[in-house]
Amino acid sequence: MRWKNFLLPLLLGSLLFCIPAGVFGQDAGVLPGETLSTNPKERPEYVTAIVPDIVPPSTPILISPEDETVLTVSAPTFEWQGSTDNVGVDHYQFWFDGVLLFDSIPTTATANSEYTLLYDSLLNHYFLTPKTPLSDGSHTWQIHAYDAADNYSESVIWSFIIDTTAPYFKITDIGPEIVDINTGNAESVPTDAIHLADNEPLLKGTGESNATVQLTITIPGDPTQNHSFSVDGSGNWDFQVGILPRDTEITFDFVISDSAGNISVISGLKIIIDPIVIIIPPPSPIPTPTPSPSPTPGITPTPSPSPTPGVSPFPSPSPSPEASPIIVIPILPPREIIHEIVQESLEAIPVEISSSLPVQLFLSIGRALDWIAPAGALLLTAAPPLLTLLSLLLQFGGSLTWQLLLRLLQALGLLPAKDPQGIVYNSETNEPVPFALLTIQSVDPDAGIFETVVTDENGIYQGIQLPRGKYTITVTHQDFVFPTAKVKPKYLTSSDFYTGEVFNVTSDETHQLFLIPVDPKETSQKEKTLKSRLNLTVARLRMKNIIVPMFSISLVITIISPSWLNYLVIACYLLVFAQKYFFTNRRANVRGTITNKAGEPIRDAIIKLSDPNTTDLVVLVSSNKKGQYAAHCPPGKYYITVTKMGFVWYRETGSMRFEELTVEDVTIEYNVTLTSTEEITVSLL
Repeated sequence: MRWKNFLLPLLLGSLLFCIPAGVFGQDAGVLPGETLSTNPKERPEYVTAIVPDIVPPSTPILISPEDETVLTVSAPTFEWQGSTDNVGVDHYQFWFDGVLLFDSIPTTATANSEYTLLYDSLLNHYFLTPKTPLSDGSHTWQIHAYDAADNYSESVIWSFIIDTTAPYFKITDIGPEIVDINTGNAESVPTDAIHLADNEPLLKGTGESNATVQLTITIPGDPTQNHSFSVDGSGNWDFQVGILPRDTEITFDFVISDSAGNISVISGLKIIIDPIVIIIPPPSPIPTPTPSPSPTPGITPTPSPSPTPGVSPFPSPSPSPEASPIIVIPILPPREIIHEIVQESLEAIPVEISSSLPVQLFLSIGRALDWIAPAGALLLTAAPPLLTLLSLLLQFGGSLTWQLLLRLLQALGLLPAKDPQGIVYNSETNEPVPFALLTIQSVDPDAGIFETVVTDENGIYQGIQLPRGKYTITVTHQDFVFPTAKVKPKYLTSSDFYTGEVFNVTSDETHQLFLIPVDPKETSQKEKTLKSRLNLTVARLRMKNIIVPMFSISLVITIISPSWLNYLVIACYLLVFAQKYFFTNRRANVRGTITNKAGEPIRDAIIKLSDPNTTDLVVLVSSNKKGQYAAHCPPGKYYITVTKMGFVWYRETGSMRFEELTVEDVTIEYNVTLTSTEEITVSLL
């Protein structure tokens, strides 16, 4: 085609490229040179508009002081996280107790006569410190954020308390003595000791509501006593002091602290308990009369010769006999005698044992020692196991057999126990469940029940030896439900979290090790019968918790009433302590502490040492409240496993099932850090 045929399209295309960008609309009018019908045009139209800023800044976030905090400074620093805005934050306002205190707070650091403002640009945190102290009492604070268009947002309102005043404390009564000793006047403490007749004085007074008082009683020659009590909500307090020694200067020191941590003291308050004495006065001397010579009738008395100077005409009288001295006999009431015996006994016991003994319990029991004294130690020692045995017999009722009775005696420690093989524990607290009945039954219906065992005080069961076959275990206890309703954690095997699964025994020499969780029954599920109450009492009187107090009481009984039976009981106690504290602890060649990542002790963690060749369990112990454990096993190589519900033995390499441990004759320390499953979950999110 010829080029002129393309001329018109090219011209039209050039015109299109010359049209400016914008919003096009059809013009309703006709410009000069245009016709509406033959030459309509599209022409650009531009619209200019101003959009107002109606978006407020984001809500400022309060950081410190936190809500309901108690502060001991009158000019605290207020910290908040700054706001953001689509245009920009212009300024802040600080509201105090519902009133605007500081206005037009800039977005950068500044200082003026009212406050100092610091700004951390990395965290977008502001730190405002008033220069005028704030008054003591309850206050609120809030931050408002404004942009340039006066749009604003408000933070939440937090409250706090300022308390910079040391707590007030006053002593009004020391036994029958009325005193006025207070923290506001240091000279109110007498320089001389206050004398009392009662050696169990009741202290009374007033003070700041809900303040905590630490009382230290210092007695020369006796252990220092530390007591704690509180002032009630009405500002009154009283404290009953225990038996104190007589004729000894005793010092009381009080340290009072309020909820804010302010402290005041009353120190050096001295008292003396006067001794009880019987005073026997000396006998009154009877004067001997001197006879006067009677005159002879009719005879005139011969005048006496004049005395020679310096010479007495009469012999010197005999010296009068000296007066007999007053006899003072001190007396101690029987309760004080028992107290003295208890104190002497406590001082003879190692500190780690004696510090936990309830002295008041000894005094109460001491009143009944007169008639039970000759066999008191034996009766006291035999009571807990007999009570426990009675409780267990009632619990098992008609299912009791001679084999089960044997297991009960082993669980109570009255018969030698076999090697530990597993543990039953509370799924909520991980505490061991004592005296739970385990029934091991063959899957073969013709075989029936093969074995029954009972857990001991530590929740451990012993001595299961099964022939080849398939079995299941069921657990029964009046206060717990089996199997647990909790889901088995993925990091645990069936042996570490047994819920009734069938297990296979492939060798007659294989030991079956299971850690069995059980769920505590709700209060509504428990039967309120005599049997249930007895079992509850037994659970609280576990032997391992009361053996030290029982020994101390038995020792007091033996001192007051020596008898061969009481001596025999004391000898048995000493053998038990020797085994526990010298044989077990000193012989232990594996020790350690179980903690979490924060270094806090973890109690009731289960530690297992097993033979790596046979997988037989060698040691099964649990950590105490300090997270500590101790065990003894022959030198060699072992697998150590640590289990605790809600925790994982976790390292950077991953979850730990076990670790090989070489045990020697010398004691080794093996500490384990467990990681909470919640921490692992959070770190994976």
